[in-house]
Amino acid sequence: MSGWWSRYFFKETINLTKLAQTFPGKAKADSHYRRMQRFISEPGAGSFDSVAWFVMKLFGFLETDYHLTFDRTNWQWGRKDINILMLAVVYKGIAIPVYWMLLNKQGNSNTRERIALLKRFIREFGKARIIKFLADREFVGEKWFGWQQSEGIDLPSGSRKTPG
Repeated sequence: MSGWWSRYFFKETINLTKLAQTFPGKAKADSHYRRMQRFISEPGAGSFDSVAWFVMKLFGFLETDYHLTFDRTNWQWGRKDINILMLAVVYKGIAIPVYWMLLNKQGNSNTRERIALLKRFIREFGKARIIKFLADREFVGEKWFGWQQSEGIDLPSGSRKTPG
């Protein structure tokens, strides 16, 4: 894990003043601090959609076009397997998660799970700013690619149109 969140999520209690100083952009740390305070104090601030809106606003994704990607991570917490599918916006070569889904199984995600996450994103932010959807070879399948094409979401050059 890289970026500002890795320094705070697992290491220590979050200090908003310190965290505000690590945010990208031209705004002053005080502005970031007030934005985080407003976000935390809003009803429903812990909802997935609120977190997604916070991330999209924080990184300026509402004013620019972007690439989306999926990433799936798998690790063990004691004896428990944790398998998470994340939908992220690509920012300066880093995938910034905006939505995620715990997969109650081992192995890859399926088309239904991917479509559910992407539909949630589209419901909140639309499709107009999506340049392309980028993903590695784990995220393939005729139904998956067919759905993307039916939604007008560009496939990256070099993507396999059908599994094989």
